[in-house]
Amino acid sequence: MVTALLSCAKESDFPNTPVLEFRDFKRISPTEAIWVLGFTDGDGDVGVRNKNDSDNFIVDIYVVKNGVGALDSNLKASNYRVPVVQGVRTAKGVEGKIEITINGLDFLKAEGYDSIYYSGYLIDRSFNASNTVYTPVFSTN
Repeated sequence: MVTALLSCAKESDFPNTPVLEFRDFKRISPTEAIWVLGFTDGDGDVGVRNKNDSDNFIVDIYVVKNGVGALDSNLKASNYRVPVVQGVRTAKGVEGKIEITINGLDFLKAEGYDSIYYSGYLIDRSFNASNTVYTPVFSTN
């Protein structure tokens, strides 16, 4: 589940490519976490329009074994759908907060590793990809 909270930008000119900022990642149970991100987008075209649109928040899982982190192509993370920004367009862009609820955490499949972390990026409706953001490294135990 993804929640997007939005507000109009007042004094900033944001680039048309979305920009993400890590704010928080908290495990709320053994199988669930909430990843909180801030975002800006100059043309305000963040979010999917309908159920047939592709996922627009793309996630990868990195594993850490013996202190070395690497992308693990055997662990497939779930991608997510950030909802469309409705009626919040200005000449300067939009900014807001995205909360992604991760259920059935993928790290439960990561046995044999010291710890893992996630990376993610957002794709807007113009197919501009944001910067990549990372969660903190956390134990698989």
